Amino acid sequence: GGGIGSLSAVYELLKADDFRGNYDVTVYQMGWRIGGKGASGREHMPNPADPSDPNQRILEHGLHAWFGWYTNAFNQYKDCYTHLGWGNEHRFNTWDKAFTPEDNVVVMENIGEKWQAFEVHVPAIPGEPGGDEELLTIHQYLELLVKKIHDHFHGSEAGKKYATYPVTKPDNSFFGKIKHWIMKMLGKVVIAEAGAMLKELLRLVEGNPNNIRKSHHPVHGEIINLIDQFLHWLHDEIGKEMSKNFETKKIFTMIDVGLAICRGLVHDHVLDKGLNCINDIDFKQWVIKHGASVDSAESVWVRTVYDCCFAYRKGMKQYADIEAGVALRICFGIALGSKGHWLWKMNAGMGDTIFSPYYFALKKLGVKFEFFNKVKELHLSDDKESVGKIVMERQAELKPEYAASGYQPTFMFNKVDCWPSDPFYDQLVEGVELKKLAAEGKNVNLESFYSEWPGCRDESKRYYTLNARTAGGEGDFDMVILGIPVAAHVHIASELMRNNPQWMNMAEHVQTNQTFATQLWMKKSASELGWKFNASSLTAFWEPIDTYCDMTHLLEAENWAPATGPKNIAYLVGPYPETQIIPPASQHNFPFTMNDSIKQESLLYLKDYIKWIYPDSMLNGKEFNWEELLDLLQKKGELRFDSQYWRVNVDPWERYTLSVAGSSAHRLRADQSGYKNLYFTGDWIDNGVNVGCIEATIISGMRCAAAISGKQIKVIGDNSLYQLD
Repeated sequence: GGGIGSLSAVYELLKADDFRGNYDVTVYQMGWRIGGKGASGREHMPNPADPSDPNQRILEHGLHAWFGWYTNAFNQYKDCYTHLGWGNEHRFNTWDKAFTPEDNVVVMENIGEKWQAFEVHVPAIPGEPGGDEELLTIHQYLELLVKKIHDHFHGSEAGKKYATYPVTKPDNSFFGKIKHWIMKMLGKVVIAEAGAMLKELLRLVEGNPNNIRKSHHPVHGEIINLIDQFLHWLHDEIGKEMSKNFETKKIFTMIDVGLAICRGLVHDHVLDKGLNCINDIDFKQWVIKHGASVDSAESVWVRTVYDCCFAYRKGMKQYADIEAGVALRICFGIALGSKGHWLWKMNAGMGDTIFSPYYFALKKLGVKFEFFNKVKELHLSDDKESVGKIVMERQAELKPEYAASGYQPTFMFNKVDCWPSDPFYDQLVEGVELKKLAAEGKNVNLESFYSEWPGCRDESKRYYTLNARTAGGEGDFDMVILGIPVAAHVHIASELMRNNPQWMNMAEHVQTNQTFATQLWMKKSASELGWKFNASSLTAFWEPIDTYCDMTHLLEAENWAPATGPKNIAYLVGPYPETQIIPPASQHNFPFTMNDSIKQESLLYLKDYIKWIYPDSMLNGKEFNWEELLDLLQKKGELRFDSQYWRVNVDPWERYTLSVAGSSAHRLRADQSGYKNLYFTGDWIDNGVNVGCIEATIISGMRCAAAISGKQIKVIGDNSLYQLD
């Protein structure tokens, strides 16, 4: 598999001079491009005015951006550039030219029948992302969190209003007065006001860095007692006000959730045991358990975490589920650990900005790429202790003139190495037939699990076997890196899974879901359509289309005539509900059916919900103006949507890896396949982050390379957030 898990593992094996001579590496990739779930392509969309000059639209699997807390990912990506030597002939000749940073985000809260949007500034640590500095400890994150709660309370109008409110009513009984006198004699102040109580909490957390990490230390009780009293007051006294005043609700739901997190970290001994000790419970349930109200647990401060991680079993809103420890890694990373900026948007497709540098760097390091080669089945050796052979399918055959040099997968446009959204048919023996069948509406997608394409037409070459090397040196491989996602394993490694119950157990417990992407090219800018924020991204909105991002900066990367081209590109993403059992590969039309389904959802979104984002896109404030969609074919009404782009990611290797409560305990590490010559890599393994993101995937590759080489490869975060049990 040619996803980032595999590529990062190979890169770590080969980047150092003392490693490089030890490995002869071949990457086998189905279809025509690398990247896995992150692959993107350029559509040669015909321009009616000039068919010879296509618009080079970027088509993605979803919204791909890097968070500022992706330290290991940025480090490896930057290191790739040391092997490229790109000059001015490349637009992205340094890593930073490939990204546009973002500092704010808009979140949506549903108030009655209306959606209320508000903008949040996400502070970042000064500097650029990456670096060798170790991540903060959990105690340091706790300190920062309490400090932010304290500062937000005292800095907000709502906090100032309630700062002197009594949290606990004074006990004027005889025994109450005696207790008060004893506490004063012991030098302890009885806190009765909301603002003072948060100051005392901050003092306890900052003043006891050693004691607070000790299980069952008395300071734990003091902290928990303070938080319990504050939350009890918050729910009883401020709850009614929160339902009436949106500004009050914003600040106090954040404080409610934040203090519940602080309480949980102390009460559950997370400071001592690590975040994994609370992965047996869902995040929402965990914050409720530690004092947050149900309403606060459903607020934007929590929903944003779920939306960010597509954390819905079967893609359904009612099945929100993410491990509490994993969720806190996300919270700490985004809110407290981002470097430079909280978000870094790519300045072209992910294939162009990320996978092209990896591809060309790895080519320079001697890696061979075999495109159009699909794994059919991994088989055991005779002693059942290793992989004995791998059956492969050759999907298409290269024409003789390309046989020696191999498939050429990219093309240069606007000084960027780009990947096409379809194969270069002119390099393939079967190219004319594939192109014809695709034009007829047949599913001959060489990346699809549901493809009806049988393989290369020369049946004598269609299937072949890679054999493990024998003691005599005969064979094709010594070691195998399996980077194909876990949802596909039952189809390609069933024999190995049956022989290793732990692997089967992982495949059953590490769940995945469908996601979708819709991309719109619009005739007016976001501001002309009524967008009024500095931020370009929005989340916690209507399901399933819960996230929006203005990607207009990509116009420079595409090819549009200024007079007739779009002024705005909008990406819409989210989890997609699974209303049926995942069908077998023989159901060739399944991707088309699901794409038709998200098309209808997208149309509904434009009719009923985009008004909350683009209020000026509506005619008379009532119905969506379809003329806002760019359509070079000049269709009318909602038929203009046909010129946009949409997809549901239904293939086993495209499905998003979830972190449902309790699943991390069943993940295997890179070296725990159960077989001598087989290693795992991907966001689905136990990599220390255990969520579907580029940081987790690249760390998994680093751990895979370390397992293969036997050498230590430093992962930033191993001493804190990403520590393996």
